[in-house]
Order: sequence, then structure tokens, then C-alpha cells
Amino acid sequence: MPPVMGAVAFIMAETINVPYAEICKAAAIPAILYFFTAFVMVHLEAGRANLLGMPKDQIPDAWAALKERWYLLIPLIMLVYLLFAGYTPLFSGMVGLALTVIVIFGFGIMAGIGAFGLRVLFWIVVGLACATFFRFGIPAVIVVAALMAVPLFVMKGGRQTLRISVVALADGAKHALPVGIACALVGIIIGTLTLTGAATTFAGYTSSSVNRASSPACC
Repeated sequence: MPPVMGAVAFIMAETINVPYAEICKAAAIPAILYFFTAFVMVHLEAGRANLLGMPKDQIPDAWAALKERWYLLIPLIMLVYLLFAGYTPLFSGMVGLALTVIVIFGFGIMAGIGAFGLRVLFWIVVGLACATFFRFGIPAVIVVAALMAVPLFVMKGGRQTLRISVVALADGAKHALPVGIACALVGIIIGTLTLTGAATTFAGYTSSSVNRASSPACC
């Protein structure tokens, strides 16, 4: 629910060392209020300007898209699970990205498998291979993705899948640059305040000022 729980929530969780779930709990009400007020403002502005919505037959069917591309939710579900399980946002994002690559590669390979039984067996093997993550960590998922990329080089349409994946990774890196810059700036500010002692000095000065203001006046 950006902007309240967008990239800023990940930066906060990584910087102040607070679980992502706690950040979500603290930001839930402000995020809901933000979207509610945005909806109300858009509704009132559209009514004032006599704007009409799209015809119902032209609105994309979300359920149809979900039935057709349901497997793309697997990395998202795993990402949310890892975040609420206490893993760091960096680690959770890496696992989600690796699973996204595996899902894309898997459906690229499955396009060349005709028999339904072989498709089921293929996904069972891929699932068991990815389950080794809980024993060997993220390197196991990366190895599975690398092994799945090998047959795509020789399969029909496989190289196009690899090309699309590379382009998607490049676009993701470009979109991640603003977040990386924000994280770098936050790290510089926190490091400066910590190493110079400015944070401690400011906190002590603020505390003493509050104590003087709250103490009773002497007669």
C-alpha cells in the first residue's frame, strides 16, 4: 500500500532493525486513511467535472487474468511469508526474485512438454528442488534457476524467454535505483550522527531541556 508502506517500509525495517511486520502494523491505519481520502477526492472531483467511468464491457476482467496467470502469485506469497516470518527485506526480496525466475523458466520449459502427467511430474521435481532452500539457503534456489536455464537454450522459444527475463531484471534494477539512493543517503546520515556523537549529544541536550522545563520553580 504505497506510499505509506511502499519502499519506505523496507528502508525502515532494514535501517532501524525492526521486523517488517511491526512496520506494517504501525502503518496500517495511516495507509488505509490515505487510500480512503484519495478515493473520496477522486470521486468528488470526478462528480464535479461530470466524468464517467469506463463501460463495464471494456473493463479488464481481473478474475480471468488471475486464472490465466495465477502462478505469478507464488513469488509474491513467498515474499510476504518470509517478511512476516522475521527474515530481512533484502533476503526476502532475493528469494522472491529467484522464485520469479524459476516460475518464468518453468513455464517456458513446460511449453515444450505435451503430456499432462509429465507436466505434473516436472512441477513436483521443481518444487522438491526449491524445497532444499530450507536446508541449504538461497544458493539452492539460484542453482535450480541456473539448471532450468540450460534447456531453454535449445528449446524452441526458450531463448526468447531468457531474453525477456534479462530485460525484466534490467528494468527491475533501474526501478530499484531510487530506493538504493535513498538507502545510501539514510546510511550516510545515520553513520554521521552515530560516529560523531551528534545524536547522543542532541538527545542529551533535549532531555535536559525537558527536565528543566518540567521541574518546579524554586522559591
